[in-house]
Amino acid sequence: MRSSFNALQLLQAVLCIGLVQGHGRLIEPPSRSSMWRFGYDTPANYNDNQLFCGGFGIQYSAAVKGRCGVCGDPWNGPRENEVGGKYATGTIVRNYNMGHVIEVTVDLTANHKGYFEFRLCQKDDPDQRATWDCLNRHILTIEDTGQTRFPVEYKFYSTKINIKLRLPAGVKCKACVLQWKYNAGNSWGVAPNGTGCVGCGNQEQFYGCADVAIGYDMPEGNPRSNPCHYKPVGDFQFKWDCSGNDQSLGNKQKPLNQAGRHSPFVVVTYLISFLLIAIHNVFRF
Repeated sequence: MRSSFNALQLLQAVLCIGLVQGHGRLIEPPSRSSMWRFGYDTPANYNDNQLFCGGFGIQYSAAVKGRCGVCGDPWNGPRENEVGGKYATGTIVRNYNMGHVIEVTVDLTANHKGYFEFRLCQKDDPDQRATWDCLNRHILTIEDTGQTRFPVEYKFYSTKINIKLRLPAGVKCKACVLQWKYNAGNSWGVAPNGTGCVGCGNQEQFYGCADVAIGYDMPEGNPRSNPCHYKPVGDFQFKWDCSGNDQSLGNKQKPLNQAGRHSPFVVVTYLISFLLIAIHNVFRF
């Protein structure tokens, strides 16, 4: 019986590997890799929903040992979303008041459970690199729960998730980095105590970094005058708007809903994976 369970676990793990696709992006405030989608004259990263540390195999390899660049780049490079990289232009996208509650939006293109976290690196020099030590000084609190982790439930599949965060009191900066982290929770793993379960142990991680100012009226980057962009049509509601679009942009800008969706094969593997989990839960009792 145990050998059959092990086979189920192995098959589930293999299926989970097949689910590795783009999972999400930080769109409010726009992350460095996603600014172009909102009309900023910055380099386009069509894979801005796949800032996943180079992939599970690279992040948790013997050489990297679970580490990741602060904005989702592979630990061993290239660090295209950090200072010196093509997407880190130093453009301030939002000005916030000190200690206020801010609203952020994550475009979740594939739900793999787990949780979100948000961190803030306080700095004034846009050419100064954000570090993990700096980011870990300010793990932001979710206003509605008082917690630092936002659980990703299955009801959020392929949607935009809106979250209110409390900025830390006394923090003032001209070039802060706001980091979004998504720690997935749908793969089979082993916890430190030796227990195996879905969501235990090492999981995929996804990131995004946005450049913001707090307590200063810093000049914000100006979106181009006539790009295709997401137009706010309500609280956290956006519509892809190409009215007055500069045709010279051609197909450079892709609507968010044209990227990161799962193929039918991936949907089927989801269903099979969930079925295996159910079978395991029934027979282990």
